[in-house]
Amino acid sequence: MKIKIPDLHIHSIMSHIPSGAVPLSLIFFYDHFIHSFLLFVALLTMAPVILTGWITRNQQYTNWSKPFIIKTVLSFLLFIVVTSMCSSIIITSGNVPQHILYKLAALFLAPTLSIAVTLMGIVITHGKFAGKESFSNDKEASLKFDITNSIKEAARSQQQDELYDRI
Repeated sequence: MKIKIPDLHIHSIMSHIPSGAVPLSLIFFYDHFIHSFLLFVALLTMAPVILTGWITRNQQYTNWSKPFIIKTVLSFLLFIVVTSMCSSIIITSGNVPQHILYKLAALFLAPTLSIAVTLMGIVITHGKFAGKESFSNDKEASLKFDITNSIKEAARSQQQDELYDRI
């Protein structure tokens, strides 16, 4: 079975990295190397994650609603917090800073923002807010949606792909 580039949902794949790295950095707060490593991994992936999220939203969803705006604002706030934390680590020559603002950001603010962004993503993609959010080409949004027909169509499509692969 061939995977076409438009079929890949790159945002959902990439978003797992900072969503996992930031809360894990809380667990490894007292291991300076792992804590710093996780934060820098999160920082390096956050800009592409925000960018692909913006692109995905523009391609798949029909409108900018409050949930999208909230998720975008939370994402930018998390990016700012993680950037400032990584800057503090660089300023202290690779050591985890011990001042109260850093501890507040590392132990509470960054993990809380990360979890909030993740939850908003889950609510937007799965909850769809009772029809207020919809994919622009979402079959489930139509009244004629029938899961058995969709399964049959997918099976036919897979059989055609296998036929083309043999040729």
